[in-house]
Amino acid sequence: MKHILVKADMNDADYTEHLSQITDEQLEIIMPVIDAIKEYKKIHGWRSNWDDESWPWYEERGITEEQFDIMSDFVPGGGDYPIHAIESITILEVTEVTCLF
Repeated sequence: MKHILVKADMNDADYTEHLSQITDEQLEIIMPVIDAIKEYKKIHGWRSNWDDESWPWYEERGITEEQFDIMSDFVPGGGDYPIHAIESITILEVTEVTCLF
């Protein structure tokens, strides 16, 4: 079972994380988004919605709205501030889960 852990910056080093199960198919679909975020990380690298015109490089990289929407499901949300940067993305192979309570 694979999981994706996304660490994001909400407000100048106020970090939040989101851990989700991910399929191989989903990972393959979002890899272009992950590559774009990694490449453009120096200028933050996340926008809160597809229609935000301040981040036109998604379209320049050929990323589709479907890819963006799927990736959005894995990005932390909520809090007092919107996400403005993805700090890291980690794929975890989980072989055993132990419920402690």
